Amino acid sequence: MLITVILVMVFCSVALAAEFNADLAISGMKKDLKAKIYVKDTVYTLALSEQGMEILILASHDSEGMWMLVPSLSQYKKLDGFAGAFVNPVKGWEKFTEKCEKSQAGIDTVQGYECIKYVYSLAGKTTLEMWVSPKLNHFVKQRSYTQDSIATMELLNIKEGADKNAVFAVPESYTELRPPATQEVYAPQWVKKVPSASLVKIPFEKKMAATDIVRVSLQKGKRVKIEAENQADTNSAFTAIPFQKGKPIKNPGLGTFTLNKGQSVIVTILETIKEADEVVIRIKNGSVLIKATLTDK
Repeated sequence: MLITVILVMVFCSVALAAEFNADLAISGMKKDLKAKIYVKDTVYTLALSEQGMEILILASHDSEGMWMLVPSLSQYKKLDGFAGAFVNPVKGWEKFTEKCEKSQAGIDTVQGYECIKYVYSLAGKTTLEMWVSPKLNHFVKQRSYTQDSIATMELLNIKEGADKNAVFAVPESYTELRPPATQEVYAPQWVKKVPSASLVKIPFEKKMAATDIVRVSLQKGKRVKIEAENQADTNSAFTAIPFQKGKPIKNPGLGTFTLNKGQSVIVTILETIKEADEVVIRIKNGSVLIKATLTDK
């Protein structure tokens, strides 16, 4: 009863549009990472350094859309939801919890902020712990558990309020970063079989085997969301890639995902009908249960 009263009191003080910046530190993985994070409500920007070049990742906790900005070139690039998760560790850890059960586990103080602790579990095992500050309306610390390691993501040196260096939208002066016009998209041999593959209606659900191919038409104002679950006793792999006029608009390798035994993943194709006319799903090896739906995000 006491915990319930405390939680109500904490939530009453939540800032509806918290704005702050902090140092983001990730440890316990193969390579530790340090970055700067700027947050405004559910939108955030990560400032990273790649080979001495500043890179900004614009993202939101509420949607799959992500953009990479290169300030020194005044250019930007739209990132795919799942592929972008490899660039954006915050989004990557979010995807880690998509299939998990969430439970509340009391209150702790982290970095001077009163936080509600949440536990995410899968098949009865804890996969991630998260400490969320109602005042900041954001996590302050996360700890993930895998078979091989325990990793921690934490906000340090938190400073509340607006920051003049914060960027939460692509500046109008920026141009899109595109590959050279002469550079053709690599098309593997299986692409030749796409025109004869079945065109399926959404919602679609089917257990697909190796080399199976289906096509899904894009619809105005909608994106295709794909849930894939490995059905094999070993690893499986599948490709989900947008096509335009029978050809992939990007290297199919960028849309190929490997699933361990029992693993599942959710992939949202960010391209709309303005950029492609269909999404092609192909099983590279193994057996995968594919569910395709439409989403506004």
